[in-house]
Amino acid sequence: MKNFSPALLFLLILPSLAFAGTNGPSPVPNPPNFQISTTATTLCRGQLNYIPVTVTNKGSAASLDAQMQNVQLSVTDNQYLHTLINGSANDGTINNGTSASTYIPVFVSSNASAIINIEFNINYYYYVYYSDSESRNMSFGVQSCPSQLLVKIPSTELISGVIQNTSIDLFNNGITTLRNISVYVSIPQTDGAVLTMQPTQINEIPAKGSVYVKESTYILRNASQTFPVNITVNYYNNSVLGQVSNQQMFLSSGIIDISPSSITVSPETPSPGSIFSASFVLTDVGTASASAVSATALPKSGISPFGSNTTFIGDMAIDSQTPVTLTLQASKTLAYGNYTIPVMITYLNALRQNMSTMIYIPIKIASNTSVSIGAAYAGKGTPTGRHGGGIFVLLLIILVIVLAVLLYRERKARHKK
Repeated sequence: MKNFSPALLFLLILPSLAFAGTNGPSPVPNPPNFQISTTATTLCRGQLNYIPVTVTNKGSAASLDAQMQNVQLSVTDNQYLHTLINGSANDGTINNGTSASTYIPVFVSSNASAIINIEFNINYYYYVYYSDSESRNMSFGVQSCPSQLLVKIPSTELISGVIQNTSIDLFNNGITTLRNISVYVSIPQTDGAVLTMQPTQINEIPAKGSVYVKESTYILRNASQTFPVNITVNYYNNSVLGQVSNQQMFLSSGIIDISPSSITVSPETPSPGSIFSASFVLTDVGTASASAVSATALPKSGISPFGSNTTFIGDMAIDSQTPVTLTLQASKTLAYGNYTIPVMITYLNALRQNMSTMIYIPIKIASNTSVSIGAAYAGKGTPTGRHGGGIFVLLLIILVIVLAVLLYRERKARHKK
């Protein structure tokens, strides 16, 4: 009896190891020659796709080639592909020279690339005792197909530095009710945050119906001028999963709040016909800076700008202060009393939009203080101030008369002696 070395024994059993998962008597026969094909060329993003798959047993019908028995088809999940609703198919038995077709349901992610590769797995038996497991790879184009659920965003502008609501409108454009809707919203951490607990759940949207979702958001003061907001909505149409993904670019505008302080008028009570100045300090107490800031006086009748009515200020950063002085002139006929001078502050926001705000400067015009008016007031018993000059003259005249009378009496008395 001959002795076989372990290496020789390994070489003798190597052919049977070439077919992993086979069983049955040895030697193992060759598996059937088959082909996997599909008529589909493209798949839809964010939707459940039913891929038609055909398995062809290429054995000759006139030969004794093996049948493919209990054929099972499936696909392998990857980054953009997920199998759902029992993601495999049973093709039963495929005789020599015949084909069998089935559909495999796969869900393609809404952010899938333009081309994806799908690995198809096939498991079957042949000659009753033997099994074979193999894989075939096929490539598919991916496109965005019309969805029953429409997602719209009414406004794509958010104000930085404050908490606000972002509106998302969902519209069911189909003839069936959509249920178990989940809305996911995300903002880059460097620009802000979504404060609403994620996801937002909606029970259902009837056919041709709509739902408005409010998401609470906060945008940082130093957020980018434009930033992406990712919105993903999952839903079920009967038992079929659907998904809509939308990346929308938003604008961060910020709040510009220019407030006046330290308002002064010099002189404090201008007189008619005089030139005076109105001074104040502007402060941006908002959440965004302003550019090309200017102040324009809009006085009423009787008060006019002395020179240019606009003072250019320039850019104003957040919490910055800028002094402004406007020079004005009161007409000679301006009546005594209190007046208000409107001043329009114009500026550009971060989107280069023209904005404006109004401030108001109160002034008091003094009365006319001529000598004739002072004399009139002297007759009314007002001996103080500028009107006291007339009284002084009157007293001086009386004093002269008294001295003259006394001098006359003294001379008369001397003459009698």
